[in-house]
This record gives sequence, C-alpha cells and structure tokens, in this order.
Amino acid sequence: MALKGRTLRVVTLKDWPMSDFKINKTNNKTYGIGIAFHFMEMLQNEFGFDYVMVTPEDNTTNGVIQTVIKGKADMAAAFLPIIFLPGLSFSKRLAMENWVVLLRRPQESASGSSLLAPFDTRVWILILLSVSIVGPVIYTIMVVRVRLCRGSARLSKVFSLTSCVWFVYGALMRQGSTLNPISDSSRLLFATWWIFITVVTAFYTANLTAFLTLSRFTLPIDGPLDIVRKSYSWIGHSGSPFEVMVQLDENFNYLRKSIGKGLGKFVNSSDEDLMELVRNEGLMFIREKRVVDRLLYKDYLKKIEDGVEEAQRCTFAVTPEPFLSIPLGFVFPENSMLRILFTSKLTSLVEAGIVDHLMNADLPKSEICPLNLGNKERQLRNSDLMTTYKAVCIGLLVAAVAFLGERALWRCLRWKNTKAKHLLKVNSVGIPFERMAMNAVFARKWMMAAKNHKHSIPRKKDDLGNTSMKVTSRQDYGDNFSREVNIFNGREYLQVYENMVDGRGIRKLIPIRAPSAVLFDEGRRNQYSKRKHWKDVLNVI
Repeated sequence: MALKGRTLRVVTLKDWPMSDFKINKTNNKTYGIGIAFHFMEMLQNEFGFDYVMVTPEDNTTNGVIQTVIKGKADMAAAFLPIIFLPGLSFSKRLAMENWVVLLRRPQESASGSSLLAPFDTRVWILILLSVSIVGPVIYTIMVVRVRLCRGSARLSKVFSLTSCVWFVYGALMRQGSTLNPISDSSRLLFATWWIFITVVTAFYTANLTAFLTLSRFTLPIDGPLDIVRKSYSWIGHSGSPFEVMVQLDENFNYLRKSIGKGLGKFVNSSDEDLMELVRNEGLMFIREKRVVDRLLYKDYLKKIEDGVEEAQRCTFAVTPEPFLSIPLGFVFPENSMLRILFTSKLTSLVEAGIVDHLMNADLPKSEICPLNLGNKERQLRNSDLMTTYKAVCIGLLVAAVAFLGERALWRCLRWKNTKAKHLLKVNSVGIPFERMAMNAVFARKWMMAAKNHKHSIPRKKDDLGNTSMKVTSRQDYGDNFSREVNIFNGREYLQVYENMVDGRGIRKLIPIRAPSAVLFDEGRRNQYSKRKHWKDVLNVI
C-alpha cells in the first residue's frame, strides 16, 4: 500500500476521553490514548503505517489547527469542529458535540407560581379579555333585543350593565347568581358562558393537580441567549471550539456583546476550578455535555465519600437540551491523500456505533443529577401559595382605594349640599335649613324676609309646648306677610299669613318634610313655574 512503512506526524489534543497523549518513561516516547487513537490503531493495522506524536503550539483547538496549517503535522488525530478554514480539509462527521450550560441548581422551579403554572401567559390574557368583554356583550344584546321587540312585556326585561358584569365574574368563581333570565336569547347567553367556564375550570383543576403531583422542575435558562437576556454572568474554556464559533459565527454576535459588557469571558483554568466558581458565585459554565457529565459524576462520587446526604448531593443542574451541536472529525492539510484513504474506514467505524459506545463507556447508565430528582414526597410549599397572598393583598389594596374614593366622593357631595344649604340658611332668624319647607319657592321667600329683617327673632313656645317663630317684614313691592313654624298633631307646618292688617291676615299651612309635602311639591311644581311673582304662588296655595 502507499502508506506501508511510512511514518506519519500526528498532533492531538488533550481532551479526554476523546483524545490525549502520554510519555512512556521507559523510552521517553510520546504515544496517544483515547477514542481517536483507538481509530488510529485500526487504521495502522489496515494500512501498515507508523506515527510519531507532535507537540501542538498550545493545548487548544486553535493550537492544533495551526500546527496542521503550518505543515508541522500530517494530520490531527483529535475530534475537532468541522468548520471552513483555508488550508484545511476534514474527514466526514465522526461525532456530534453537544454544548450545554452548567449552573448551580436553583432552590425553586422557574415555572412560576403553582397557581399560574397550569396555563401559559397567552391563555391567561385571553381569559381576562373574555371576562372583560362578555358582560358588556350580554348587556348590549339584551338592549338590542328590547328595541327590536317593543311592546312585549316578556322580552322587555333588561338587566343592568353592572349586574351582567358581576354575573360573568361570579360564574368564573363558580358562584351562584340571582339573575333569572326570562327570554330564550338571554338564557342562551348565560348558558354559553357557563359552558365556557365549566371547560376552563375543569382544565385548570386537572393541570394544577398534575403540576403539584409531578413537581416538574424547570430552569430559568435554556441556553446562552437566555443568559444574555437576563444579564447573567458566564464563563467558558479559553481555546475551546465554542470560543472559535463565537469569534467566527455571526449567530453568536450577542455573546461577543456580552463579553464586551464584562458579563462573559473565556478563561484558561481547569474544569474543577470553574465548577467552584459556579458553586460559589453562581456563574453559568458553557461546556461540552460529555465533559459536564463526567464532572457531575466525579462530584457526585466525592460527596458520597464525604458522607453528604442524598438530597444534598446534586448541587448542579444542566440545561436539558443542547443549544449548539457541532460536527467533529479528523483534520488534514488541504488536498491531503490521507483524507481520501481514511474516510471510508472511519465512516464504517462511526456507523457501527463505536464512537457513542466508547464515549459513554465510563459513565453510569442512568442520568446523573437529572432536573427532576424523583422525590416521592411533594409537600405544599409556601412559594406555591405566593400568588394567593398577592391576590389577597391586591384585593385589600383595591378595596382600600375604592373606600377612599367613596369617602372622597361622599365628602364632595356633602360639601356641595352644605354649600347649597348655606345659601338657603336663615341665620338672622335662627331657623335651620332642615326645618324649611321642601318647596324652593317658600325657601326663597323666607330668605327675603330674613334679609330685610335686621334682628333675629327668638323662638317661642305656646301653652301646649309647640315651638314656633314669627317673622314680620315689609317687602319692596308693598306686601305685609308673616310666617311661623309650628307643630300640629306631631307634624311641622309652615304658617303663611297674607294681607296682614293690624296683626291679622289669611293663614295658610304648608307641611314641612313630610310625605304630604312631597306630594304638595310635585303637584304644584308646574303651577309655580308659570308664575313669576311670589304673590301669585301664594294665591295658588
């Protein structure tokens, strides 16, 4: 064969278990280990070549690639990302490298409060919109029905807008209603809303039960994009394939901006040191999934040896889905004959599943520290009721604001009434407004008498103990009149005297603040309005 007896220069990357190299202390010879060199042994047996190890410029992906580009090595026996670079050629895809985020396990799930978890945000918004719209829609349809069916006593009943809105809200809370629709259209409207509420509440109850029972744990992030959006700090390995992707790929421009803001960085430290930063400072660690799985497994075994309780052993969490998958392969110089010779053999090894088998050979079959730890007991936590507490606080706050608004409105109306009473109050004669007649005509006439009277006239009591007060005054238009407020048979009456001559005149009684006064006022309103002079009004009485 073309390669038989030939010695190849091979460079590799210290990236266990994919590839690594050691030095034989006996002959001081460097040899390669790992999955990549399992493949090299098979290729060596097939083609009969030998190889020597070449030290890369630095133990990074870029260092190995530069060693091949500069012609210091005939190939790179390492699983490197297949990306387009001038002067290089790659084998066919040998494996897929999945990148995940390692973070400190949160104390609470990121799915939000338990009471809101059954529905997503869009469903909650639509439910609130339906509650806000259905009440006015029911009222509008009833009003239209009444206008179209005029003359029908059965179809003319309309509930108020507030009653319709309260019915919609009460039905949502599974409360009864005092509204009793009579027409068929109203009954269909009410029944339609009841059906909608029955379906919504059934789904909500079932999903809430499942949420509390299964206790699915979710993380606050799914990948680097969420890290940047929420302004979390993150770290990565300097010289890793991911750093190369961030530098070259425009899709990771947001990570470059994050590095510029000081939130992210690539450091040249060991994985154990970076895990301590994640544990102590809460940083996000971006790494290959196969490396993260081995770090978690190693940390788990160490805690078992230290006697840590089972519930406290999984202090880290990993995003369940990879945010990036990079194809990996061997690297050759451009137009290299080795790529053509090795591709078919390497492809058959990959199709046989040898790569996946060797990558997971030293890991347990079960998942290490999964998101859902599988605890059988699920007690209701205080955080599950946080939404209830907020709802109660918001309800009390809204009620307090409504109370203050009602209080302010009441004081405003009271101030207006007091101002109106002050305009009609006869302080000069000491008679309060409450004892004035309900008819505004007599109130104005009483004010004219008090205005022209210079002195206050005290109240008097007759022999029967009835309280009265008499005011006499001459008006500008030449009439003498007198008024008194007396109590007859337990009711107050205003006595009006006309045509006063020598202290005598025609007496008329007007009831004050009694049902008959209201009837008197309503019955005489039109007649008062047609008369311009107060004397004409008294003549009507």
